[in-house]
Amino acid sequence: MSFGFAASKDPSQRAPEAPPTSALLSHDAALQFAQLRQPANVPSGLYLSPTTNPTIYNGVLFVHKGYYAGAIFRFQIRYVSANRAPEVTIDESCAHPLVDPSTRRLLLASRFPSWRPRQDFLSHVLSFIKSIFKRKVLDNMTEGQVAHAELFRIYRAERSTFMKMASQSAASSQSSAKLYHASSQSTVLTSAGQDSHASSGGGGGGGGGGPSPAFLGPRFEKLKDEEYDALIKRILP
Repeated sequence: MSFGFAASKDPSQRAPEAPPTSALLSHDAALQFAQLRQPANVPSGLYLSPTTNPTIYNGVLFVHKGYYAGAIFRFQIRYVSANRAPEVTIDESCAHPLVDPSTRRLLLASRFPSWRPRQDFLSHVLSFIKSIFKRKVLDNMTEGQVAHAELFRIYRAERSTFMKMASQSAASSQSSAKLYHASSQSTVLTSAGQDSHASSGGGGGGGGGGPSPAFLGPRFEKLKDEEYDALIKRILP
C-alpha cells in the first residue's frame, strides 16, 4: 500500500522536502547504535562510543584468545552511505590479512559481499570485527578476500612466523603510546550501546577524509595510585 499527496497551488501547503542524505544517514546510524542496547547485539570484550560526528563511532576490542591474545585494538566505524557497509579502520598496531596495511581499512567482503539495508546492521559488523581474530575465520580466508596478500601467504606457508607477528602486534597495541592520551583528557568507555563520553579529537572530524593515523578510536587515562586502590577495594571488598 502506498500513500500520496495531491499537488497544491499554495506553496505553504506543499509537503516538506526530503532531508539531505547526510541527515538520513545520521538517523540510520543512530538507530543502529541504539539497537546495541540489547545485550545479545554486543560482542563481549568490545566497546563502542559515539563521537561529535553522528556517522562516526570509536571502538576498542580486547582480544582474549588465539594468536592475538592480549591485544587491545582501537578502531573507528564510519557510515558513508545507507546502501554501503560502513568503513572500519583499525589502528596501525593491528597486522592482519584482512586489514589493508596502507589505508588500515578492514576488508568486509568475506562477510558482507554486498550490504543489505535493513538486513545487515551495525551489530553484525561488530561481531565480524571480533571474529577475524579467531583461528576459524583465519583458516577460512581465501586469496581473493584478503587485503594484505603477503601476510596471508605467511599465515598459510609460515605459521610459526605469523604467530610471532601476531604476538608482536598484540604487544604493540598495549604500549602506553597507543593506549593513553598525551593530555589529561579522559575518555569514558562503557559497554557498546550505552551512553558514553567521547573525548575531543576522537571523531575524526566532521568533513571528508579518513581518520587521523595519529589518533584513531578511543584512548584511556591512567589511574592515579589512589584511584587504582579505590577501584580494587570496590572490586575486591
